[in-house]
Amino acid sequence: MLGKRKINDLFEEFDTFFNDMRPNYYRVGPNGYVFYTNRENENNKTIDELNVLKKQLEVSISQEDFESSVKFRDKIKTLEKNGEKIKELRIELEKSITDENFEESIKLRDKIKNLIK
Repeated sequence: MLGKRKINDLFEEFDTFFNDMRPNYYRVGPNGYVFYTNRENENNKTIDELNVLKKQLEVSISQEDFESSVKFRDKIKTLEKNGEKIKELRIELEKSITDENFEESIKLRDKIKNLIK
């Protein structure tokens, strides 16, 4: 059985989780669903991925794991080369999802995956 203290701790965790979520945009779809997005986070996603890959590259080099280092280096080059196109496609993907055009969303998702490979 949960005590009063554990329930209060649980609610505090929910509060901190939901307070961190700040959607910049919402839209009600034709079926009545509300979509929340944070466009700023989507635009910075490629930059975040690059930073993570660069840190992984540094770690793999320091551990002298050169096979992984080559893979990380290649992924970094690919993201740097295709970064702008990926951002544009992600914005189009977000729009197609909010418009509930899922066939187009699947095509855009696949294009993004191919550019990241």
